[in-house]
Amino acid sequence: MALPRPTTIPVSLLGLVVLVTLATIYSLLTRQRPYAGFPVTTLGEKGIKAWLLPHMSWMFRPLEIRAKGRELSSGSNIYQIATGAGYRIVLPRKFADELRNHKDLDFSTSAARDFHVTQPGFDSMREGLRPDGLMVDVVRVKLTQSLGLVTQDVVEESKFSIDEWFGDHKEWSTFEIKQALLDIVARVSTRVFAGTDLARNKEYIHIAKENTVSLFTGAATLHQIPALLRPIAVWFIPHCRNLRKQVADARRLLASQVRKSQESATQVDQKSSKTADAFRWMMDIAKGRPINFVAGQLMLSMAAIHTTTEMTTRAMMQCCQAPEIVDELRKEIIRVLKEDGWAKTALYKMKLLDSFLSEVSRCYPMGIGGMGRYTKREIELSDGTILPGGSLVMVENDGPGDAEAFPEPEKFDAYRFLKMRERPGEETRHQFVTTTPSNMLFGHGQHACPGRFFASNEIKILFCFLLLQYDWRYEPGYVPPKNVYSEMQITVPPNVQVQCRRRQPEIDLMDPKEVK
Repeated sequence: MALPRPTTIPVSLLGLVVLVTLATIYSLLTRQRPYAGFPVTTLGEKGIKAWLLPHMSWMFRPLEIRAKGRELSSGSNIYQIATGAGYRIVLPRKFADELRNHKDLDFSTSAARDFHVTQPGFDSMREGLRPDGLMVDVVRVKLTQSLGLVTQDVVEESKFSIDEWFGDHKEWSTFEIKQALLDIVARVSTRVFAGTDLARNKEYIHIAKENTVSLFTGAATLHQIPALLRPIAVWFIPHCRNLRKQVADARRLLASQVRKSQESATQVDQKSSKTADAFRWMMDIAKGRPINFVAGQLMLSMAAIHTTTEMTTRAMMQCCQAPEIVDELRKEIIRVLKEDGWAKTALYKMKLLDSFLSEVSRCYPMGIGGMGRYTKREIELSDGTILPGGSLVMVENDGPGDAEAFPEPEKFDAYRFLKMRERPGEETRHQFVTTTPSNMLFGHGQHACPGRFFASNEIKILFCFLLLQYDWRYEPGYVPPKNVYSEMQITVPPNVQVQCRRRQPEIDLMDPKEVK
């Protein structure tokens, strides 16, 4: 009887096994160690997965990690956690003002580690974090200075996209509100940044939406892989493959618009400051420096879509949960638009709406922490705590439970911030765009989101159309699913359902100002 032939292992497979093994050993030997002097928070995980990937608890169980960290910190509430980007020191909110403008703290390095900016496909984040701050200046200078100029574009695209999504149904109809608003916000933002044609181009809007999702999901997936293997894994992870395809497809779709903007820039009789064209804005700010127009455009979309969609979704859910505020919001919107139309002053005068949005942000934060920073050198805090140079830090965001800043913090009060603004000398404080240690929706300090003024205007204009054109509710008996927690982020599940029906608005929203 013939003996069985010995099994042979293909050389390529053997080579892959050896490579993965060596890379894993190298990652374990060279990976970052915890910072001395700060308790390391774990949930007692054991086994090979906990050894190789100690940050998985922070990714999937961040609230438990935070509670455990506070317990271990002996009252200081200073501890460290293992994250996909490395160990990060967590500080209590009381240090937020002390650190917000600190010269030795760097935002870009911290964010670059979170979003793998050296990897292919992460082009938008790489452009947004470039050392010369080009895209930050595009938003801070050009977009903010053009808020009045772009208002009509936001109004027109809000009307168009909301009508197309929710229609003229006189009976209650059910929608997945976050999915609808994701599409609407993508269209409205694209109208401002890239023009009407691309805002109505379904392929480009799909890219703008999916690139934002792929960016966050791809980054989180890469964090689950040892650092040395990430340059290899990035070519195989589905969301990372999607990122590269989205960049390539966006380059094809944006080519003609980029060309038109470059041609118009050569015409000296045109003033770019009077043009709502993000490509022209990039050229003006760059002053001859190289520009990745496609990555810049995707960065603008990502920055606008994520926060605006989440915030508007939460605000609409609050209207369904406590509809008694809706009539008061409608009255204010009608009064202001009758007086000012869509003038620059109108949105500022909607102070109850501003207060309502601030309270939604306070009660339903988008993260359990914020102010992610990298220490360029050793920093001594006011209590004597020493933050090592080269460390990652963040500040806890526990604003909803801040009884010192907000009496009865567990209560939702749509008038809370309006009443705070009525105090003598505080009329211009406590606005939705104001960053504070108790409310870090837009960050805090010198690295606060420069696009928050545009985001605020966009959300308010969307709300005007949503509230005046439709009634909203949860279907009787419906209980919305709980929020999703992943690392610092808190997101609304994509399948939250609401119902709406068409109503007759009291004013013509496209021409609301009364003629006197």
